Amino acid sequence: MKLTKAAFLLALLVIFFLFLPFILFLNKKAAYYSYKEVVYKTVINNLIGQEKDQKKICLLLLDYFHYELLTPYEEAPIDKDVYSDLIRGIAWCDQRSWGLGTFLGKLGINNRIVSTRNPKGISNHTILEVFIDGKWTLFDPMYGFVLKDDTGELASYEDVCAKPYLYYLSPSMMMLKEINYDKYQEIKDYFTDNIFHNHPSGPIFHSDPTLNKDFKRRIISKVLNSYIYLFGNKFSYFYQDIYLKYFSPSDKRTSMFFKARNYDIFNRRQLAIGMYKTYLDNYPKDTNLEDALFFLGILHNKASDFQASISTLQILLRDYPKTKWRRLARYYLGYDYELLNNYKLAKQYYWEAIGLYRQVPKGILMPGELKIIRRLYGLLDQEK
Repeated sequence: MKLTKAAFLLALLVIFFLFLPFILFLNKKAAYYSYKEVVYKTVINNLIGQEKDQKKICLLLLDYFHYELLTPYEEAPIDKDVYSDLIRGIAWCDQRSWGLGTFLGKLGINNRIVSTRNPKGISNHTILEVFIDGKWTLFDPMYGFVLKDDTGELASYEDVCAKPYLYYLSPSMMMLKEINYDKYQEIKDYFTDNIFHNHPSGPIFHSDPTLNKDFKRRIISKVLNSYIYLFGNKFSYFYQDIYLKYFSPSDKRTSMFFKARNYDIFNRRQLAIGMYKTYLDNYPKDTNLEDALFFLGILHNKASDFQASISTLQILLRDYPKTKWRRLARYYLGYDYELLNNYKLAKQYYWEAIGLYRQVPKGILMPGELKIIRRLYGLLDQEK
């Protein structure tokens, strides 16, 4: 009898353990929060794998927020949460810094957001500082910058303010100087005068975003993290499937695009590609069509299907010549052709994209420009 009761209690505990994460789906707000937590942890795990070195982890996550999030100049930022930025695929400097800080905070890596201020006290740029090797270190996810001091160690924001040449003589800026000298001088002067200078009133520091959680949210995060730790992506994918089944938008066309974006950020490539294509086939005049074509083109590039990427992005530019993605689409077309060893067409599209960025007002350096510069610089010595 005792063994039977013990077995019964054990069975109840197992059932409770298996269903515990899904109990949160009974409340819409709790479901949204819990799903976001699974998204963040899953993306982090996919990026860093088994890496343990804090500096390398920071660099991997920096690259993610620099390369995966995009900034079409015409598109305004929306301050909601990191998950919304990932779904939109769009973020400016403050959203990127907040996102990187959130991800690092989940790994227990101390960080703080820095709102820089110009001599008039106005903030024109937001960066992140991470506490590594006993000192604060500058990480700029907008531009993908990690700067070094005169000794070769990673520099802090104050280091660069004291010695602005650490910024304007950095490798990325030297590439910009060779590709577009006038733009280099313009950006060098603007950043030295407005971003990296000795601020009389000092920058504004904000603490690690993850420290602002209340006790209940911290418990939920720890519980969900434990399931991901035990079961890995099997749990994450199953959790995503259940969430998308019950909490996707009620409108079918919006739901399909929403699911495609979620599969995309979880790196479930084939599901994402299939859903993007189904959406495009069924709703050829929907409001999200431009975004679907653009993100599908990028996904084909990541899957090394460069011809499919080229075809998709060319359709986007043909049907929507003024799309907000017109600069970045040309960047990815150049990248596709570069990976196909067609350097002539690669450089053509890179230069076209740079030409479109020249329409951006003076003093503004878009992250997409630097991505192009870094790729084009490596092709300067290639045969035409």
